[in-house]
Amino acid sequence: LIVASITRIAMLAAFMGVFLIGSMERLIATFAWSWYEKVSLQTLCVSIIIELCGAIQAYSLGLLFILS
Repeated sequence: LIVASITRIAMLAAFMGVFLIGSMERLIATFAWSWYEKVSLQTLCVSIIIELCGAIQAYSLGLLFILS
């Protein structure tokens, strides 16, 4: 039951954070457009790191709300 509650709140935070994650990626793509257009391995790594930051934030919010 606790895992389901954490997942529910984490998904709520993740769906709310989708706009932030998308905005961060578009911000990088705008200011570093020549690097971003190369679609190299580094571009993929940056995208994965941004997504991981969003997931970590969502699950930490879920834990914070459940355990507080």
